[in-house]
Parts: sequence; structure tokens; C-alpha cells
Amino acid sequence: MPQQLTYPGVYVEEVPSGVHPITGVATSVAAFIGRTKKGDTAAEPLAMLTGYADFVERFGGLWAKSRLGYAVRDFYVNGGRQAVIVRLYAPPNGADGLARIAFGAGDAKVALVAASPGAWGNGIRVAVDYHGVPADGDMFNLLVSEKGGKAERFDGVSVYADRDRNVKDVLARQSSLARWDAALVAAPAPGGARVRPAKDATDKATTAEAAATTADAGVKAKARAASTATAAAAATTTAAETATATEAAAKAALDAADAVVQQAQALDDADPAKAGQVSDAQAVQAAAKVKHDAAAAALTAAQTAKSDAATAAGTADTDLSAAKQAADAAATAAAAAADFGGDEGGEVGLAHVEAQAGPALAKVDLFNILCVPPLAEDGGDVGPEVYDWAAAACQARRAFLVVDAPQAWTTPARAVAGFRSEVDELGGRSANAAVYYPRLRQPDPLNGDGPGEFVPCGAVAGVMARTDAARGVWKAPAGLDAALRGVPDLTVRMSDDENGLLNPLGVNCLRSMPPAGRVVWGARTLVGADSLANEWKYVPIRRLALFIEESLFRGTRWVVFEPNDEPLWGQIRLSVGTFMHQLFRSGAFQGSSPKDAYFVKCDGQTTTEADRNLGVVNINVGFAPLKPAEFVVIRLQQLAGQIET
Repeated sequence: MPQQLTYPGVYVEEVPSGVHPITGVATSVAAFIGRTKKGDTAAEPLAMLTGYADFVERFGGLWAKSRLGYAVRDFYVNGGRQAVIVRLYAPPNGADGLARIAFGAGDAKVALVAASPGAWGNGIRVAVDYHGVPADGDMFNLLVSEKGGKAERFDGVSVYADRDRNVKDVLARQSSLARWDAALVAAPAPGGARVRPAKDATDKATTAEAAATTADAGVKAKARAASTATAAAAATTTAAETATATEAAAKAALDAADAVVQQAQALDDADPAKAGQVSDAQAVQAAAKVKHDAAAAALTAAQTAKSDAATAAGTADTDLSAAKQAADAAATAAAAAADFGGDEGGEVGLAHVEAQAGPALAKVDLFNILCVPPLAEDGGDVGPEVYDWAAAACQARRAFLVVDAPQAWTTPARAVAGFRSEVDELGGRSANAAVYYPRLRQPDPLNGDGPGEFVPCGAVAGVMARTDAARGVWKAPAGLDAALRGVPDLTVRMSDDENGLLNPLGVNCLRSMPPAGRVVWGARTLVGADSLANEWKYVPIRRLALFIEESLFRGTRWVVFEPNDEPLWGQIRLSVGTFMHQLFRSGAFQGSSPKDAYFVKCDGQTTTEADRNLGVVNINVGFAPLKPAEFVVIRLQQLAGQIET
């Protein structure tokens, strides 16, 4: 009662109706994981981007070293509205990633520290112009411009919002200096300490560059050794050839001397008076044998030297190859130190993605679609471990993963063989994922608008968002109205028969359908193969179920700690039933009446006395989904001439 009844009259009391409306959650918030030119990191609060202009401002737009920017662009071009960017980066040791203006101890040089890791800040130049004797802060101009650019402008990302007050207040006390020039360095200030742009902020890159220089010197030294060994091998080869010729000549001379001795001995037998000729012939024979033995020894020595020189040359070549590999590794490390983008071998693997994307996604209140464009600089494929992790993350967060077909699927036949052998590497047999094939061929603005090959995940996510807004999440994001905007061509054009090989396996094809253009022509999940006969075969049914689960999960939190009895069960049936009835009226379910379309059950049968003793209330919700008309069969019959009677 609102108050004690003490006087005769009318008392008004507001009684709660027990209705707790359930609001459906958004269905097409897309999360993108990958590398960007600049921007927020996983340590920063993630903001929802509502347009591509926001992405350009905060993350730098398209970047030749990453495919994420292209995927985000395609998402918004195709109807996407809300996106979350999870930026992968290689953090320097001790860096906090915050932008600040710092002044070196003992000097007045201005050091502007980048707001986020990346080589994007290397092209920025900052000048603080001072004119006359400073009377107040307004006499200083802070100019921030891109290197080589014509226009100079303020840049809030690199200097932060309070740049004016900080710069002017400090510079006003440095009246003895007329001008300061400073580069916007790439490394954040370690531990919040003041830094000097030529020292602390660049130590990591300097160390890596020194290692690269040392490795390069090693390559040059090994190259000189290899060249010397090769020359020695060539010289010993020539010596061996000369020794071989000498040995051959000595052998011929020895054979000739032997012939003379045999002839002299024959004459001696016939005429004893000519016995002296035998001794002369034997002397010639002995001299020839000495020359022959010397030539044979020289040949053996030359052949041994040749073998040793060849071995030395081979060892030198091996050392040179090892030195080159070490130099390449050092150069890669130097590039990573300057770029903070990482490389395929160390910074874009599963451990790196888990360490950064996992905590970042945990901060996101809601996302429905997950896209992981290729993480390596040259495009390529996403590793199977990363896709496995992404599929598990979608399962835990009731989201849907858009998988890009591998680059090696250059023909439908290879796609069929590849899918059968690699399906476990594309997120496994997850009902919360779907693969799309082939890739897109689009103009690349960073390559003079020349044709480039790009993954379709961003465009497909945009089509999903557009379809959700126009028809609802229960409508398959495929068909002639699911056109891929901004996609002039595909890397592979398929016929109906080739499409018929992939569709029964669960591969969603992108087709060219004049005059509609390029369209999404498939709506099956990774468990959508005909042979599996899975209840989550179709993308719209799975996404509808995820939408209902997430909405009911958020909309029934009020039930916790309520008295677990019939009044509570009746309120649950009313709230959940109202939500499901709204979906029925919107056309989300099949059936001509609510009882044919859905049911909500929460009573003594679903929640037993044992459940109540354990503090459990069970709510059973079922729905009859609308399955897409994947195969349209038209039957024609010709009527024979009929006789009127």
C-alpha cells in the first residue's frame, strides 16, 4: 500500500503491470580485425564507427600494407552502418600508446609523440613559429603538415585536444628561442617519461637498424669470401687441367722410350756389336719415367687442390646464404620497429591475434558479424588457427563469421577439391560461419586505380547489413537484390553447372548476373552441405536464431533473483511471447497463426520442484523458421484441345 488508510476517501495506488518489454538487439554490427596505418589500439576504448569517413580519420584509410581498409570501405559502400575496428599492432617495450607534447631535459626542442604505433607519423612535420617578443600564447603558431604536402593544418590525432594550451603555455616560457622544428616520431613515450626525439623515442628503430647494418656488413664479408673461394676453385681447376695435359705428354714420352728400348734389345739379340745402343735407350727410358712420375704427382696434387677449393667454395656459398637470411631477418625486424605493423611470421599469428583481438572484442558490448581480412602485407590467406579462434569467439558471443575463400581456389574445380580437404581450416564445421567464393577484382586507388584482388568479407557483411535493414535478419542475404556495389568484376566467373558443384558442399558463390551485376548467390553455413542435413543449414535461419538468443539473453535479466513461482512464469511468458509475436507479425516465421509459428513455455512442467530448489527457471522457446526458396521449380503443362459438351 502507498500509505496507511486513516481517513475516509479515495486512495490512488499505481500497481506494476508485470510487463517487461524485450527489445531486439541490432543485427549487423560488424567487427573487423587487422592492421591499420594508425589509430586506436586494443588498450584504448573502442568506438563505434558510423561511416567510412570515421575510419579514414581515426585509422588512416586505405593502406598498401593491409587489406583491412579495403574491407571496411566495401562494408560501408554495400550498406553497412556500424563497425568496430580491432587494430593489431606490435607494441614497443614500455610504451603506453598515448600522445603528448614533451620537452627534453636541458634543451627546448619540442618532441611530438605519435598517438598510436605505426610508420604513419614518420611523414608528419611540425613547426612552431615565434614572431617577436612573446606577450602571450597567441603569438605562437603550431603548424602540422604531411611531409611533401601543400596544405598545413592542425592535426588533433597527433597532438591531442589540449595541444593549444600545452604548447602555448610552455613555449611562452621559452622566449629566448625563435623557432623550434621537430618531427612527429613513431614511437610512443616509454612510461610517460619526457623524451628527446633523437634518442629515447627512436631507440627501438635505431637498434633494429644497427642490427640490420651489421647483418648487411656480414653479407658483404661473406660475399667477398665466397668470391675469393670461387676464384680459387677456378684457378685450381685450370691447374688440374694443365697437370692432366702434362701427365698425358709424359706418359706418351715414356711409352715412346719403352718402344725404343724394346727395339734396341731386339737388335742386340741379332747383332751383339750393337749392344751399346741398348744402354743408351735404357737411359732415355729412365729419364722419361722420371718425368712421367713427376707429372703424375703434379696431377694428383692438382686434383686434390681442385677438390679442396670446390669444398671451400661450397662452404663460402653456404655461409653467404646464411648471412643473407640473417640480414633479411634483421631488415624485417628493423621494418617492424619502424612500422609496428608486424609480419606474417611473428606478429599476425594466433598468439598475437588472441593477445590483442581477444581483450579488445571483450570490451565491445555487441557485434553480430566478424570479418578477418588477410593479415599479411601481400594479402594471401588467414591462418587456420586464426579462423578456428574467430569461429570460437563468434560461438561465445552469438555472432556470425564471414570466411574468405583461400587464394589458391583459382577455379571451381580447385575450390571443390580445396573445400573438401580444407574445410576444417576455414573455421571448422561451424554453424556460425559461412565461406564465400571467389574474390573480388576492384580498382586499387593506391595503385593508380589498377585492378587488384580483394577478399569479399567486407562487401558480404555490407550486403547482410543492407538486407537486415530492408527486409529483416530472417531474409537470406543473397539473390538479385544482394548486389555487390563497387565490384566491377570477380576473379572467377562461374557457370550454373560449376555453381552446382559448390552449392551442395556449402560454399556460397558470388556470381555475375546481368543486368543485376555481381551478386551474392548462396546462403549456406559451413554445416550447410546436403550430406550433413544440419538444422542450421541456412545463413538466415542461423542469424535469426542468434538474434533471438541475444535479445532474450539481454531482455530477461530482470528475472534474476525474482521469486521462482507461477506469477514469475506468467510474466516471463507474457514478455517473451510479446517479443516473439512481434517477430511473427513482421514475417520472421512461417505459419498462418501464432500457434503454428512459435511457442513459449515456462511453467511447472519446464521448471520442476528440483529446479526451483536449485534456483533454476527454465524457459522453452521454439519457432518455425522461413527457409529460403533455394530451388525454384516451374512446371508447365500443355492443354490438349478439349471438346465442348
